[in-house]
Amino acid sequence: MSTNGGLIKEECRKPGYSVVALCNLGDASTESFMWACYNMILNLPLDTKHYWAIPNGKQFSAPEMVTGTYISREGNPSYCIVTEDSDGSLKAEYHDAPYNLHYCGGTLFSARTEEDPDTQQTTMEFYIRNGKAWAVRCYTRIYQRLEN
Repeated sequence: MSTNGGLIKEECRKPGYSVVALCNLGDASTESFMWACYNMILNLPLDTKHYWAIPNGKQFSAPEMVTGTYISREGNPSYCIVTEDSDGSLKAEYHDAPYNLHYCGGTLFSARTEEDPDTQQTTMEFYIRNGKAWAVRCYTRIYQRLEN
């Protein structure tokens, strides 16, 4: 992802602030920089993490609903391919890298590598229509399902 941004809610006692992190590299992560900006505004240690996609330790009950190939046509086409493993767990190939999808609730997943299962690389949230995902949001970018 090359952009990131958001607003600070009123509950944080510093309403009215927003942060936008922009980068000219297409797939460079701006997340750490964005969190450091929020933390500076909120007077928190700069390396404080704010993950909101927390794996719940359960397995998604309808993997067939979300498995498939998704495409983003922003600039060069890029793909997110979601498959089901033999044990029912979900995997994704995203930016040519393999990820395990850890279920967080609803249709939200935390994507993590096999080598570093404690670090979230991105989030994936599926949008469902008529019992089947029509798109997946990989962090902030929408990928639409390709029909077979």
